[in-house]
Amino acid sequence: MPNTPTNINQVISDYQTGGADKYLLRKSADGAYTMFKDEAALIASGNGILTPNALRDAREGAYSPNGAAYPILENAGVTVNSTGITTCDTTAINGATLRIPVVYTDTSFAIKSYFSYGNYNYVARQEDIMRQLNEACKIIRTSYDTNCINLLEANKNQQQAANLFGYFTDSGANEFQIDPAKKETMYNNIHGQFTRMDYAGVQKKALGNPEHATSVRELYAQGGANDFNSQFQFRSDMLPEFNSEEGFSSDVVFYETNGLVNGAGVEQTFFVIPTGTVAIIHANDVEKYDQGMLPNGTELSTQILPGLDGVVWGVRKTYGCDDNGLDFEQWQFENRTAYIPPYLNNIATDVAPINKYIVAP
Repeated sequence: MPNTPTNINQVISDYQTGGADKYLLRKSADGAYTMFKDEAALIASGNGILTPNALRDAREGAYSPNGAAYPILENAGVTVNSTGITTCDTTAINGATLRIPVVYTDTSFAIKSYFSYGNYNYVARQEDIMRQLNEACKIIRTSYDTNCINLLEANKNQQQAANLFGYFTDSGANEFQIDPAKKETMYNNIHGQFTRMDYAGVQKKALGNPEHATSVRELYAQGGANDFNSQFQFRSDMLPEFNSEEGFSSDVVFYETNGLVNGAGVEQTFFVIPTGTVAIIHANDVEKYDQGMLPNGTELSTQILPGLDGVVWGVRKTYGCDDNGLDFEQWQFENRTAYIPPYLNNIATDVAPINKYIVAP
């Protein structure tokens, strides 16, 4: 006779992170966000898209009633005499001054945890809270990446006809098109093209999709022992890394994102910009979230979340009880973000520093 009635219960271990569900929180390649953060880090040294003072004002003005702006001084349109006759009389010319407002985007989310959640449960309440935080941060990073790509797209160079450099063609969508048969020297031609556009002498940053990353690695691998050496385009003895934190030193720093999707018939899609062209700026409401504990039990504070280093969130912590008599703890997180593009007098006529490329026949 079987002994089924006396079998032990199913054996279940306590929950620990890093188990069978670890891939549910896998991070997408979000190199656009990383590139914008790296660009913003240049501001403090005076090499970024804003001055250090403008960066401070953008952060402090994120929650002020009138926001923040930074000044622009346009070229005055000076006329240079080259006739060989000294000109004593000149017409006074003043450069136009402009005030560019900083545009902010709000990001917020909330997590909630019942105090009874971990009772008689192999998953502890604290582990559930951390899972919610990690999931939120994963989604937020992807949204930042998407917004950074959208800024590049909105501010990309529209002057294709005069800058094809005898190598590129015009895709018809404000992109420089590269024939796949010629891609072995694409970065050599990109360097020359940027010089032709008067963006010479500065390191560049390239943001591409995974298809572009595989192509660049292949080009770099074609070294001196091969019939065709394409390695000269990178001017470095290090393999290009698609993660700037690894300290890759070259004419081009590469970033990889899943946010760039190839169109029909396109093999690769990527942007190239001079270093110090864009930035992402985060801010929290200092006056609101420095108040600590309020008389009603609400606690206001700030917090840095996992996977979002350098982003300080305002946190509103509250307690409550639902209709079933279950007590809960809730956190509301809030932050404002500004995406800073390069200034152009007229993007329809000026050569922008943001070039978009596709590899397609």
